[in-house]
Amino acid sequence: MFVIDEVGPAAVRACASGVEVSVCAADEPTAAVIRAALDQTARHRPTDRLVRVVSD
Repeated sequence: MFVIDEVGPAAVRACASGVEVSVCAADEPTAAVIRAALDQTARHRPTDRLVRVVSD
């Protein structure tokens, strides 16, 4: 499974609303991978910058 698929619903909410949304990752290493994936996709989809990833 692709990491970015895990934050798909949040990315859609951010795109539709234009408001920052947060997602929670299980731990910091997972959060770092998701952030890296969002950094890559934000190059083509600027609203991905509205997704904030936090860890427990």
